[in-house]
Amino acid sequence: MIESMTDREIILKECKRIDNVINVVEEPMQTGVRIRAWFDNGFGASIVRFEGSYGYRRKLWEVAVLIGNEEKYDLCYDTEITDDVIGELTVGEVIKIANNISKLEADNVSK
Repeated sequence: MIESMTDREIILKECKRIDNVINVVEEPMQTGVRIRAWFDNGFGASIVRFEGSYGYRRKLWEVAVLIGNEEKYDLCYDTEITDDVIGELTVGEVIKIANNISKLEADNVSK
């Protein structure tokens, strides 16, 4: 019998496959889960699904752009990707955004 992967497992697997990924971590968050993927360009993706996140009731995901590293980081609201969090995302959309975050250049962001 073939078991299907959960959305969470797919996101973890695909984030780990991004070329310049440094680390991918998963942790419980309130009533759900948070996955953070860190890239060698100084950015990261915070991928969440918890009660209150945009899309939670429809089993969709929310993504925020992070700037910094695993020890010290902030949400980044000034990128070509978004100026806020992005909610109501499918797994495919999450992976596409994570890939785009991995390609950001710090020179084009004002902190």
